[in-house]
Parts: sequence; C-alpha cells; structure tokens
Amino acid sequence: MKKFFSYLPIFLLGFGLFFSGCIDDKFDAPPIDGEDPDITTNATIADVLALWQPGNIVEITDDLIFDAIVVSSDEAGNFYKSLVVEDEDSGIRFSINASGLYNNVPQFRHVYVKAKGLYIGDYHDLPTLGAGVGTNSQGNPIIERIPANLVAEHIFKGKKNRDSPIREKSIAEVTLSDVNRLIRLTDVEFIAGDTLKTIAGATSAGSRKLTDCLGNTIDIRTSNYANFADAQVPSKHGTVDVVVGIYNGGLQLALNYFEDINMTEDRCTGGSSGGTCDTWTVLGTSTTVASVDEKFDNITNNEDLNESGWLNATCVNGGRVWREKIFTPSGGGASSKYIKASAFLDNTPKMHTLAITPGVTNIGSKTLTFKSAQNNYTQDNLRVLISTDFDGSDIAAATWTELSATLAGSANSNYEWVSSGNISLSAYSGTGYIAFEYKGSGPDGNTGGFSIDDVKIQ
Repeated sequence: MKKFFSYLPIFLLGFGLFFSGCIDDKFDAPPIDGEDPDITTNATIADVLALWQPGNIVEITDDLIFDAIVVSSDEAGNFYKSLVVEDEDSGIRFSINASGLYNNVPQFRHVYVKAKGLYIGDYHDLPTLGAGVGTNSQGNPIIERIPANLVAEHIFKGKKNRDSPIREKSIAEVTLSDVNRLIRLTDVEFIAGDTLKTIAGATSAGSRKLTDCLGNTIDIRTSNYANFADAQVPSKHGTVDVVVGIYNGGLQLALNYFEDINMTEDRCTGGSSGGTCDTWTVLGTSTTVASVDEKFDNITNNEDLNESGWLNATCVNGGRVWREKIFTPSGGGASSKYIKASAFLDNTPKMHTLAITPGVTNIGSKTLTFKSAQNNYTQDNLRVLISTDFDGSDIAAATWTELSATLAGSANSNYEWVSSGNISLSAYSGTGYIAFEYKGSGPDGNTGGFSIDDVKIQ
C-alpha cells in the first residue's frame, strides 16, 4: 500500500481520544524524528469511513490498517480528549479518554492505526472512532472513548513530519469533504463586530465569524478552556490554519494554536459595503432622529420600501431592492408587516441592496434590536452594517462595518422570526446609520429570501 507522504494536508478537529489521564509516560519517547514501525497498510481512512452509518455505532470487524498524519493538538487546550488524523483524501477523529496527547502524538506525527476492534460512530454528526457503545445522561447511545490502556493496541507512532504542506482554501471552497482535515483559509478576516471581543467567553465557548471580501462567512469556535480564550480577536486581514469540523449539521472551524492566525494586512470589508459597489441608486430621503422604533405599520404590500427617513438602495443597474410585505393568515388573525429582500426569479446577474435606517444621534448610547426571518434558504445572504461617516446620500464614500447579530439561517424554519439579541453600539460615536444588506443571484441559484421587522435603536 502506498504511503501518503508525497502530500500531507493537515487536519484538526476536537474529539476525545486517549487515556483516562495524562499520557506523559504511556509511550516510550521517540527520537525527535522517530522511526516508522514495521507495519504494512492495507486500507485508507476512506475505507474506514465507508463503514460509517450516520446515527449508528458500528464495530469494525475487518483487519483494516491505515497510516495518517496527526493534525490536531490538545497542547493549547482547544481540543479535549480528541485526536484528529488525515491522509491524502480524508480525515477522522478519535475519542480517547486521556489528556496531554500532544506529549506523545504531537501535531504532524505520522501514525499507523489498526482499526479492527474499534467502533465508528459520530459525535453530533462528526465521524469518530471509539471503543464501544455507551449511553449519555438522557439514555441515548453514544460512542465510548478509547481507554488509555487500549490506545497502544490500535495507534502506533511513526516519524514526525513538520514539513507537511497545508491545503489552501477560500471560505466558499470549504465543504463536507474537508471535515476532520486541516486547511489554511486565505483572504479572510473576522467580522468587525467580533473584533471587539475575545476569541472565547470567560465562562463559555466562543463562536466568532470569519468573512471574506465577497461576504461569505464561516464560524470558528473556541473553548473557554483554551489557553488563548482571552485573546483579542484580530482586526486585520490574512490567513488562518484551522481544523474543519461539523456540529449538528453545520460546518465550524477550530484552532490548534492562536498563533495559527496570521492577519497583518488591511481589511477588505468596511468601506463601500465591502468594497463591491461604487455606484448606488438610492430611493428615499434620509433624516436624522434621536431613536428608531420601526414596526413598518404604514407600509403597502408588494411596494418598494419607502418609509419616512429610510433609504432603499441598489448598486445593480435595474436591480431589485427591499420590498414592503403584508401577510394575513388565511384563517384570520392579525396581519404581519415587514420588509423583505429576495433574488427568487430575478434575471439580473446579481442582487445587492441596502435598507438604511435614519441617522441616529448619540449612537454610542444606543442598543440595536430587530428580528429576522429566512425563507427557502440557500446561503447566508443577510448582513447588518453600521456607518458613522455616512452623509445620508453617498453610500460608496462611507465606511460600513459589519455588526455581530443573531440572524435567521439554515437551522430555522421558513418565516420563523429570530431575535437579533441586544447589540450594543457603545463602540461608536456621533450619528450612526444601520444598513440591512442583502446579496443574491437568481442565475446562480442564490435566491433565498430574508425579512426584517421590529427595528429599534434606542
């Protein structure tokens, strides 16, 4: 069987793997480069994954032996009782009842795995190898961690290989095929609202959002037990090395070390609504107010948004803008009034529109709240922006910064209203304008709709 040293993509994702305690002396410490054991492989990780039955836990009875590279590290505390390995084409996670795994199987060490006798299942949809079938506190079956005294029967250390190349990808290129693998995301930055935060919370894990210059986003999650949990989220642009994971059907990323973030370049988001439009067609006349409490009670169904003081803009010639909507239940009851943007059945190459609130004075003393809903989800087309240098007319000349808000998404039902949460605007000063940005494309199938209601800036 061909070894896969000719190309070594890297991979990391949290999952439990090794002893019931630390493993400082469970393996003999190898030389700095180590030696590969005299083991012949007959399988790949893909062969093991072929046995996986999502939602079930299956014993591996075939004598499958594969080699791989370790791409996770628990040294910084962001991976707990977990070991992630990958070969040329796939990755897989081990759940091991031990900590301090990096002492014996550090990141980029070559390992050989005898899979027979292990079990393959999943942890919140993440393919995982363990030692058997257990139950959680609710009595549901879970895959058990591999006991410390059984690890050496299945995982054999080989050479270290710290020169393995990392596969580079954009956010749009990350797919399920990258799960349990290490990648380098290029041309990314954290959304502006997250740069005001630490990478994780003081008492809970933190989910921060990476974005690119095209508005694509993906979450990166960090344990509050990581030794870099209190580090400030970087505000620059660059790359980040992460292990791709999945949790309850959604892709999320994990860092091995804070130093895997390399962001030193100027940001690309912020100006000209992300720098993608120079010329805007604007409907309406902006005003300045002390606060906003907009329920859209005075709208007309299926008309372009035309509320007093609001702006409705597109940077596409003849492109769609935000629309006023009224929904009356067929069985009676109160009507719902809101604004909506959707590229469904739109023939223009792209749709890019902003609904901009009136300017609000003394913005730093205010809090923003609203609710959003999605329908026929295709991707995250909605963003919320703020500007404090907008003059009420020249959108392209203003600096627009993305705010961190809870938005409706793929996990929500069609037209299920989702609260944004309280969004403090204390980091800003002067007169502030909030913009609800929608991007879509009918020809490309990016047509999911988003609705907004109950906008308050008070």
